[in-house]
Amino acid sequence: MKTTRPLATRIIATLLPILIVGCSDEGITPGESDAQTPVEGIPDASAVATDARADASMDAAVIKDAAAPEAGVSCKCGSNETCSKGGACICKENFVPAVAGGCEAAIANSPASHTKSEVCAKWKEGHVVTTKSPYTKGTKQCDVGTLARGGIVDTLARINMFRWMEGLAAVTDDATKNAGDQSCAILQAWNDPSTLSPSPHKPQSTAVCYSSAGATWAGQSNLAWGVSTSEAIDLYIEDPGSSNAESFGHRRWVLNPPLGKVGIGFVSGGSNGNTGGQAQCLGVFDTTGTGPAPTWLAWPPAGYVPVEATNGVQNEGWGFTFHMKQKSVVSNATITMKNMTTDKDAPVTVKKLNQGYGDEAISFYPSGWKPAADSVYRITVDVPTVGKMVYDMLPVSCP
Repeated sequence: MKTTRPLATRIIATLLPILIVGCSDEGITPGESDAQTPVEGIPDASAVATDARADASMDAAVIKDAAAPEAGVSCKCGSNETCSKGGACICKENFVPAVAGGCEAAIANSPASHTKSEVCAKWKEGHVVTTKSPYTKGTKQCDVGTLARGGIVDTLARINMFRWMEGLAAVTDDATKNAGDQSCAILQAWNDPSTLSPSPHKPQSTAVCYSSAGATWAGQSNLAWGVSTSEAIDLYIEDPGSSNAESFGHRRWVLNPPLGKVGIGFVSGGSNGNTGGQAQCLGVFDTTGTGPAPTWLAWPPAGYVPVEATNGVQNEGWGFTFHMKQKSVVSNATITMKNMTTDKDAPVTVKKLNQGYGDEAISFYPSGWKPAADSVYRITVDVPTVGKMVYDMLPVSCP
């Protein structure tokens, strides 16, 4: 995913993990030592409801047309498979890899049941900006100003595009949350992030445009500088940078299944170092969503995905992530990838993550190769005590 800003001005701060308290009152404070309890915390994974298609909703990937095998290459495939040019059996349209081998019917409305044309259309639609200058300043420096409804709608469209790709329910904004995050944004827009102590999520009371509301919402929100309010969502999904790679927390909050309502705040024209005076706050501590609650999901997702959403792995140092509801199990997973188009292994490096950001997660990175459009990559995740999950990822070039 590309943005129009140079990387030097595009900054996001790792959102503090939350205190997870289960029914037994066992507190877990993962990640950073200065974690705080949010107003609306994410419950223990066992408390998140599932729907009828949850368990299988991520087990789907489809391919529309397989290239003919290369000369001298042949393979004997099942009735729901076809032979790739490298000699591997890949699933036909509307069929997906089965854990036991072969291919089975895709689950209706699952991420991988999306067609290539649907994915590309949604990608284009989600990146439309209807209001290019959505912010109006107040009369005084620290007045929060006004974020036009068009800017909020554009931001929601970007969030919901990514959530649609995962088969998750759309989110809406909330007036109270918006007001809180607007107070957060004015504070962030008038301070260099590096000067906020102990962190931008916990700014000191002497910060310019400080308010108790701004500080409170800074601790409950994803933060971004140097980009527009909708571009910030791309940054959260990319989650670039070595510090963010310790958790991929921004991505996990945006793709958190029970997320239902968000707060959106944005300010431009401030003065905060080399970030252009722009700041965005996205309130993500919420569990009011009632949509699908899959047992697991991945980014990039199963099925068709714009190649831009996979090539960022090389461009900016961000990686793939695999998310699960079960607590403290996915960190010990083993992950392998194979290029089914060439019938060759696609080596990956697996990295454990700090937990406490939405669902549990683990990351993995291509080692010495780059995802290519019109290829099929089969990903196998083996989680101790849970078992194997298999899905295909199909990068595509969208017009």
